[in-house]
Amino acid sequence: MAKTQKNELRGKFSQDLPRKNRRSRIIAILLAFLLGDFGIHKFYLGQPLWGILYLIFAWTAIPMIIGIIEGIMYLTMSDQTFEAKYS
Repeated sequence: MAKTQKNELRGKFSQDLPRKNRRSRIIAILLAFLLGDFGIHKFYLGQPLWGILYLIFAWTAIPMIIGIIEGIMYLTMSDQTFEAKYS
């Protein structure tokens, strides 16, 4: 089989398979609203440095406010945009 045919088949079937790193927008929204002051949503989305920063400032109200704002952003974001940005 020619190399281009293999790439075409791989591209055709790989779109149907779930990716290993796919993250759920709903889970990210819930984590941002419920545990946003601890940055758990940042750890979930693969941004551990931001998560650590949220943990450092967890004693203030700043991470909680930002977590709520980010939860609203995730809520209004389309699935395609969320997947392109965080998967």
